[in-house]
Amino acid sequence: MNLRICRVVPLVAFGVLLAGGELRPALAVEDRTTATAPKKLAPEDLENLRGERGKIVTVEGTIVRSGESKSKTVRYLNFTNNYRDSCALVFFLSKGGDLFAMEKLHAWIGKKVRATGKVSEYGSNVQIEIEKWDQIQEIK
Repeated sequence: MNLRICRVVPLVAFGVLLAGGELRPALAVEDRTTATAPKKLAPEDLENLRGERGKIVTVEGTIVRSGESKSKTVRYLNFTNNYRDSCALVFFLSKGGDLFAMEKLHAWIGKKVRATGKVSEYGSNVQIEIEKWDQIQEIK
């Protein structure tokens, strides 16, 4: 029987093992190219958005309205005139305070945006929670 001594060279950090005289990919190296991006959905796709509750998703559409709750603790941007026809982007003042001034929200009306955030529901209304402005981008 021919026994071969294998030497493991510290190239594992580079994703390669030298074993028995040949280079082979290391099994424990994470493939960062397959990282999952947030699911992209239309703001009007309420059924699928509800199925993503608690998860991070991305929506794209044109903002048509902005507003504020009666308690003045939540502000929002809507993709449709009737808020029940699409998800809303919601801004909790307890998390962002003056960052979410109404003037800043009004500036988004008429712009096509891409927004990424966690899906939640308030009553039967689907919403995407926005905590920082970098979660929203204007797109052309």
